[in-house]
Amino acid sequence: MNTLYLVGLGNHGDKYKNTRHNAGYELVDYFVSHYELPQWHRSKISMGLVTDGVYSGKRVVALLPETFMNLSGQAVRGLYKEFPFEGGVKTDDLIVVHDDLALPFGTIKISRSRGDGGHNGVRSIMQNLGHKDFVRIRFGIEPRVQQTDEEFSARVYNLTNVPDFVLKPFTADELTKFKELKQVFAEILNVVLSDGVDVAMNRFN
Repeated sequence: MNTLYLVGLGNHGDKYKNTRHNAGYELVDYFVSHYELPQWHRSKISMGLVTDGVYSGKRVVALLPETFMNLSGQAVRGLYKEFPFEGGVKTDDLIVVHDDLALPFGTIKISRSRGDGGHNGVRSIMQNLGHKDFVRIRFGIEPRVQQTDEEFSARVYNLTNVPDFVLKPFTADELTKFKELKQVFAEILNVVLSDGVDVAMNRFN
C-alpha cells in the first residue's frame, strides 16, 4: 500500500488560531476530522501532531508541525524517520498545504516542484529535504482590491508589513468564507487521493 504524507503548515498555539498564516494547518485538521481518520497524537520524532490511517486505498500519514513555521522542514524530516516508506518518497507522495500571499483570498491551487514563493515553511522543507519535488496545495490569503493581475502582483510583492499581515486573524467575512471553503478543500484533497494529482490539477486549477 502506498504511503502519502500530508502536511499542514502553520504556527502552533492558540494565539495563532484563525490567522492567515495558519490556513494550511486548519485545512488539514478539517480534512482529518471530516473523513474520520484516526485522532491526532503528539510525536516527539515528527515534532508535531500526527495521525496514521487509511483513506481511499492509501495509507495517509498527516502532520501538523509544532515547530515554528521557519523550522517546518525539521518536522517533515522527522515524519519520514518515524514513518519510513521503503520504496522511497516520490514527488506525489508528499503534499504540503499552506497559505499563499500571491493568490487572492479563497483561491485554491495545486502545483508540484515549484520554488518556495517566499514562504518560510516551504523553504524550510526544501532545505531539509534537499529538493523541491513535492506537491503543494496553496490557499490564497490576499484580498484582491485592484482591477488587474499586474496591479495586484505589484502590491503583493511590495508589501512592507508581510509578517504583520499574515499573522493577523481573518476578518469576520473572511472567516465565514474560510469555514465554507474547508469543505471545498476536503473535496479537492479527496480527488487528489482518489484519482491523482494530475486529475485534481486539471479539474480545479
